[in-house]
Amino acid sequence: MKLKSILKISALFVLINGITAFIGTKIVPYLGFFPYGDLLLEYKLPTWFRSFANFDGLHYILIVYNHGYSQYEQAFFPLYPIVFGFFSYITKLPAIVSALILPPLFATFGFVFFVKIQKLMRLGKEEQIWTFMLLLFFPTSFFFQAAYTEGVFFLLFMLTIWAMFEKKYILAFIAGVLLGLTRFMGLFVIIPSIAILFQQNTKEFNLLNIFQDLILTLRKRTLPVAVALSPALGFGIYVFYLWRTTGDPLIFFNSQPAFGANRSTSLIFPPQVIYRYIKIFLTAMPNFQYFISFLELVFYVFVGSFLLFDLWKIIKNKYSYALYFRFGLLIFSVLNILLPSLTGTLSSMPRYSLMSLSVYLSVANIRNSKIKLGIAIIFGILHLLLLMLFIQGYFVS
Repeated sequence: MKLKSILKISALFVLINGITAFIGTKIVPYLGFFPYGDLLLEYKLPTWFRSFANFDGLHYILIVYNHGYSQYEQAFFPLYPIVFGFFSYITKLPAIVSALILPPLFATFGFVFFVKIQKLMRLGKEEQIWTFMLLLFFPTSFFFQAAYTEGVFFLLFMLTIWAMFEKKYILAFIAGVLLGLTRFMGLFVIIPSIAILFQQNTKEFNLLNIFQDLILTLRKRTLPVAVALSPALGFGIYVFYLWRTTGDPLIFFNSQPAFGANRSTSLIFPPQVIYRYIKIFLTAMPNFQYFISFLELVFYVFVGSFLLFDLWKIIKNKYSYALYFRFGLLIFSVLNILLPSLTGTLSSMPRYSLMSLSVYLSVANIRNSKIKLGIAIIFGILHLLLLMLFIQGYFVS
């Protein structure tokens, strides 16, 4: 795909989301019972536009307005509010406007590097198109346009991977450090980054020799390995800051129960979580929360199933190139949905699933175009529905 095509598709993506949000304000009854929701009403902005800052988006805006963290807000990593806060300062725009303008721009640049990475993986043109379109159609991809970290995280993720592929290590180091300051999952981008070094250092993919390949890579590629570990530096900077300011270096995790998602700070394993959800379906009365709980489990099972399918194809050497990178990206994708579930809930799983990029590669590799088209249509319908609900103050993820 050419740059112009990517930019046009991205602009169309933003436009469709905007139109859908506008329609949502006309046909979906407003709910909007979430903390600080009244703050949005103070802005003389169209409802469809300002509502892209619903729920967690407001916390990022409050961090900027309060010039720092209030109680429990350390759960929100600092890079995104720093970036749009600085942009707001130099442009004199209200923080909410900056918070909503920047994410789709970040995501657009992320799409460009996403396609570049597909080319480096030697994917065919048809597979590239399917992978890209599945990402855009994904039911929660509208978060790329919201006042959330998805846009900047995706850009830094793709930039880090592309720079590692191209051996642009200064760029990879900077992007990696910033990733560690953006989201907790940024720390685990280390895995696909090191997998790229495996791929560059070994001729054949063999899981049985992975530890041997690791030692060989560490010996021969010391500097690139250090660069690949850069997200740990960014994460460490934030943890050190939390320790110095609150006395609890893990308050970003320990404060999660304060946000009402029924998260536990003790580990709860997937079978227990799934049992909880089945119990909900058998005992609870059908309502909107019932629908969202069902959706959370469906996303968990759907994404998990395609990740297992991807693992099988990797083991069977069904892909012609970049097997080590695919395997590293797969591990990241698995951890991306597994780690949140260890808190005892699948809350926000549809949004978290967005970054499990191996899913799009896996679906795009299906030979039957009708199946892929069917999945894309379902993605698209859910995308429009969930976006309208989100805009009108219903918690969907």
